[in-house]
Amino acid sequence: MPTVALSTPVRRLMAATMANCLGTGFVLPIVLIYLHRVRGIPLSTTGLLMAIPGVIGLIVVPLSGALSDRFGARQVLVVAQLVLSAAEICMIFVHTAGWAAAALVLRGAAMGPTFPAFNTLLGSLSEGRAQQRAFAINFTIVNAAIGVGGVVGGVILDAHHPWTFQIMFLGDAIGTALASAIVLSIRNSKPAVHDESEGARPASYRQVLARPSLRRLVFITLLLALCGYAALDSGLPAYANVVAGVSPQVVAWSLSANTLVIVVCQLVVLRLLRGRRRTLAIVIVGLVWCGSWLLFGLSAVPDSHTLREVIVIAFSAIFGFGECFMSPSVAPLVNTLAADEVRGRANALTGGVYSLAFVVSPAISAAFISAGIGGVWIGLLAAGCLVVSALALRLRRRLRPEHDVATETHLDDDIATLESGAIANR
Repeated sequence: MPTVALSTPVRRLMAATMANCLGTGFVLPIVLIYLHRVRGIPLSTTGLLMAIPGVIGLIVVPLSGALSDRFGARQVLVVAQLVLSAAEICMIFVHTAGWAAAALVLRGAAMGPTFPAFNTLLGSLSEGRAQQRAFAINFTIVNAAIGVGGVVGGVILDAHHPWTFQIMFLGDAIGTALASAIVLSIRNSKPAVHDESEGARPASYRQVLARPSLRRLVFITLLLALCGYAALDSGLPAYANVVAGVSPQVVAWSLSANTLVIVVCQLVVLRLLRGRRRTLAIVIVGLVWCGSWLLFGLSAVPDSHTLREVIVIAFSAIFGFGECFMSPSVAPLVNTLAADEVRGRANALTGGVYSLAFVVSPAISAAFISAGIGGVWIGLLAAGCLVVSALALRLRRRLRPEHDVATETHLDDDIATLESGAIANR
């Protein structure tokens, strides 16, 4: 089966992803260190500050979905990226908790709408197999760019020199502004045509949730967020360091292994999924993540410190392999099932559950680990992943093959051309 090429607008959108995520890699691991060690804000206060973007994201994401449906996802994405660029400039001048809170409010207001708007725009620019390929390759670019940005930051940063942190925030601001300029060069995504005739039903979130298949997919996404990314982000460093007793350096290496696996395996997995159901890919995600969490739980068992480190790194690598099955399945399925007039709301809803997960997951993981029952926390995560697989199997039985399987479409001259090789790295 030939490989579907990506259209010029999609390639430009991926170039914007590369510029944006390279800057994200500069600052992703340093915000807490910058606020606490460089600016001297107490750690307890810093922890509260770090929750601000997630809370603000929960508030603004529903509004951004409605705006994407009304005015177009491109406009929402450009505004969000410009606000994020301004937030990173504000971070340069942070010296007090109050100033940090203001900057992080801006960050949350920008980051919350960014991913739903991006997914809506990408979904509107591609369909069928081209869409599945686009989401998978974009996910590879995200990880590669963040990984490169993290390496650059690791070389430059010095806690004794605040200017090294300020350069990172400036670099993120420049990269995000460049991304917004690239997005502006893309042809406008078509906002839904609203039927204003008498008796016409206005677009709403109720319309999204009224469709059983979408409602089930949103719940599956919530479980994936709680048992996946949010748990990895908050629980990996806590459990690995406190329970398994490995060093922060090993935690950093494990995240590098995660990124490396995604970059190496994503296109291979995409070929394996060609012509197969997306719900099958979600089943595989649940099973792989379940196994990875159980392996992670064993990292506290061996007497050998080296073996503990190997297990932590292997966990992150296996988890990354599961992510390769998620990127070409969940977001494309959302965009396939959602009607055009509520596509933005559907992406905002699935993006909002991630914001919710990132707010509650740190408290959950910290509570279990600090109480000395980290193993129970691991067991709950593994069980949640199995529930994801079971729900995906049930969803599979309710979807028609034309919705569940990516098919080649020719709706746009930009999109349905063929190529023989892989596209360039974003």
